[in-house]
Amino acid sequence: MSDTLTTPTPQRRRHRLGAAAMAGAIAAALTAGAATPAFAASTGSAAALKPVTRLSGGDRIGTAIAISQNAFPGTGSAKAVVLTAAYNFPDALAGAPLAAAKDGPVLLTDPGLLTPATLTEIERVAPSGSTVYILGGPAAIATTIDSALTAAGYVPQRIAGVDRFDTSVKIAEALGSPSTVLLATGDIFADALSAGPAAASVHGAVLLTDGAKLPASVSAYLSGLTGPTVYDIGDGAGKAYPAGTLLAGGDRFATSALVAEKFFTNPTVVGVATGWNFPDALAGAGAMGVMGGPVLLSDPVVLPSADALYLTNQASSITQALLFGGVTSLSPAIATTVSNQINGIA
Repeated sequence: MSDTLTTPTPQRRRHRLGAAAMAGAIAAALTAGAATPAFAASTGSAAALKPVTRLSGGDRIGTAIAISQNAFPGTGSAKAVVLTAAYNFPDALAGAPLAAAKDGPVLLTDPGLLTPATLTEIERVAPSGSTVYILGGPAAIATTIDSALTAAGYVPQRIAGVDRFDTSVKIAEALGSPSTVLLATGDIFADALSAGPAAASVHGAVLLTDGAKLPASVSAYLSGLTGPTVYDIGDGAGKAYPAGTLLAGGDRFATSALVAEKFFTNPTVVGVATGWNFPDALAGAGAMGVMGGPVLLSDPVVLPSADALYLTNQASSITQALLFGGVTSLSPAIATTVSNQINGIA
């Protein structure tokens, strides 16, 4: 990255940059001559531009299916599937590293029954006999869904704890108990969804805090690790576990850009999802965990300056961008801005 964020304190490394500071950094860079594109795209032909592809369906379940079809275009190309409820996020927040490790998509279903379109996608993307990891207990996803998967020729494996925090621990254990952990609060979705692809990139796990408190189950897991590497994604996680490396911006957008900056210095692909709702970013985080790129969280109307700066600084390595969700989630103006940033168009 071309800009320096902060100098680490003696007690812990802290990485902070608010949206206003990001905007100032962009303006300073342009004044200093950074208006010359980092990537010298040929603007004479649209075919020469790096693509920005929108992946969306008629609803959140359809969007997850579209994301799965993009990440796994071949029939039977996934080795597993991660399945979660479409209308509740806590159990699924730690699921992106699992999807990456098991080489499969994150798909959404109605909680009371297996959505037919989701089953159709499972049958397309994963060979018969594959494992479908169900995140959450029966209160989150009914046991009738296990039965439907078994009847369809798949092996359901439910990963569930006594609460969202314990479920995140159970997912980490299913990953083989990695010693690299990204902590994020479990009471909102934004920071954990930014953390998912990052954790996948270092073969780590996402664990959830109870706001500024460290749940007993998570504390016990961390205590059982030898010399863990812990990152605190957001202020809540930072207060819950002060010994970790803090990555916290002035808002959820700046935090997502800081996470991308830390873990993805030369990505070939980036994803963008709205930061104000979870379903598109949830499925997108799973796909980006597999594809090896970050998810940048955005305002639905205008791309935040933190995201724009990240895209500008990484434009030379980025070959494509994916927008997760329809035009009400991410406006056409955002698609234009993302294209301009990765193609070096002033």
